[in-house]
Amino acid sequence: MPVANELRRTLLPAYRCAAFDGICGANLVRYDPAGGLFPRGYAGASGQVDEVELVLVLAEPGEPPEEGATPMPEGEPGAIIDQNATRVGCSFRDGKSVFHRNVRYLLDQCWLELTFEEQMRRTWITEGVLCSAAKASSPVPRIVETECAKRYLAEQLAVLRGAFVIALGGKAKRRVGMVAGRSPNMVAFAAGKPGGLHKAAKSSWSAAAAEFHAWRATHTTGIGSSASGS
Repeated sequence: MPVANELRRTLLPAYRCAAFDGICGANLVRYDPAGGLFPRGYAGASGQVDEVELVLVLAEPGEPPEEGATPMPEGEPGAIIDQNATRVGCSFRDGKSVFHRNVRYLLDQCWLELTFEEQMRRTWITEGVLCSAAKASSPVPRIVETECAKRYLAEQLAVLRGAFVIALGGKAKRRVGMVAGRSPNMVAFAAGKPGGLHKAAKSSWSAAAAEFHAWRATHTTGIGSSASGS
């Protein structure tokens, strides 16, 4: 699942991000490519960028397993990005975890008649912060949120400025709000634990999908690089 060129370019500087030696240093985030800790968590936009109508913003990548963590792919940054997107996309396709199954539920609600491969052409899934926190389950410092939103999320949303943005969870909502001139079109429950297990979570995803359908009814397709979707 190669990523559309315009989005791939926004992520190239993440390998290796200059902020690791500056704002994000001092143990604020972890960078251990061999141990599965590196910028990751994105998938989709596997066709042309102007096909993308939906953006799902998550919080940050979850913890890799203590044993058997997937290391960062080898190669040039562009190849790393495509391989990362393929791995993440396959996890959503296969329902690897509760988190992945929840996101897949939302995708299926948003794209009722499409195959998964078609859904991923029209959807971009990304993280508000591309790295894991310094300690498992610890909050990401606000300075890191701001820096990552400025460096990467803002650039991605600029490329997809005409798309409908759903923020999954309060952290994702806050990070989208750090991008100048943007706010989510909809906010729904996070897909991971604990929010994704809440009894109201599924209804919130269905409601977000319904708003997306209503929005699409008033917008033309092929809008990924055109008019504002706010």
